[in-house]
Amino acid sequence: MSQTLPHYDVRISKRAKHARLQIKPNGVLEVVLPETMNPNQAANLIRSHQDWIFKHQQSNQTKQTNHEPIYVRPNSIDLPLLKETITIKYIASDINAYEEDNDELTVSFISDMAITKILQHWLKHRATMCFSAMLFGIAQEMDESYKSVSIRLQKTRWGSCSNQRRINLNAKLLLLPEGLIRYVMVHELSHLQHLNHSAEFWQRVAEFEPDYLIQRQKLHAWSRQQPYWLY
Repeated sequence: MSQTLPHYDVRISKRAKHARLQIKPNGVLEVVLPETMNPNQAANLIRSHQDWIFKHQQSNQTKQTNHEPIYVRPNSIDLPLLKETITIKYIASDINAYEEDNDELTVSFISDMAITKILQHWLKHRATMCFSAMLFGIAQEMDESYKSVSIRLQKTRWGSCSNQRRINLNAKLLLLPEGLIRYVMVHELSHLQHLNHSAEFWQRVAEFEPDYLIQRQKLHAWSRQQPYWLY
């Protein structure tokens, strides 16, 4: 009696020197083969590693039961600063791209793993459009001037200020309430006078953001509950 094989994908890799199996975060078994190997041999490789595959797929399933899946597809994304809720439509395609029309974002993707990168790219684009004007306005309020502003997507840092007077802001700030975005901008602009966290620095922050201690706590709390699609 022939043995039933689990569902699997085959990927031919120019860099691979040997065949290998891997369980993707969404639980799908992938067989990676070098170019010199016949794809038909994937089935034999799977048959000889059935115990390993079962063990790791079960472990992966347990993790996804206890935690939110890494490649989760959000149905919508809230942008509090803009008072917008963006609904998302996903289309399997042969390209990775996005198109935004009013409050709907259409994501075309080749694989589930591409969705995260597409959403990140979209978020950086939207943040770039919004933050430059907001930062400039707060800088005028504080009577400060900076050399440039850049928008990135970093895991831990919300922003930074260099001794060349360059401001960096994290694109994921766009997912936060306006008050937290303002606090981060005031914080970084205050570094233009104090490149440290001295008492004088915090006095400068407090001058334009009196409840900065509350905002710091809120920012810290949000850092622990970021949506999976950000990373």
